[in-house]
Amino acid sequence: MLRTREFCKKTVTEELRPGDVVQHFKRGMTNSDDHNAYLYKIICEAIHTETKEPMVVYQALYGDCATYVRPKEMFLDKVDTKKYPDATQEYRFEKYAGIPRLKSEKEIPRELKHSPSRFGY
Repeated sequence: MLRTREFCKKTVTEELRPGDVVQHFKRGMTNSDDHNAYLYKIICEAIHTETKEPMVVYQALYGDCATYVRPKEMFLDKVDTKKYPDATQEYRFEKYAGIPRLKSEKEIPRELKHSPSRFGY
């Protein structure tokens, strides 16, 4: 997934790929004790079966490690600063520069330990 952005008065192309860790803009607006709050790993790109709309599949690195899907256009979109005036990042999801803390085996939900999906396949 490519996205262009302005950086130091230049247009820069940024690439987000499967395996990249990204942070949701709400990460900068919370005081969570969870080091991984609002961090996600991009799993893959997908296509909606009915509409053919490009989608992004991503997994939370906190809480129950749920897997989500969102339209690619929305995933790459800028933050609505009218709705979220305290947002500190430009885009809804941006690459995370730090290192997420891996969950211990005890913290990973049982249904996610032994299968690549919640459906067992």
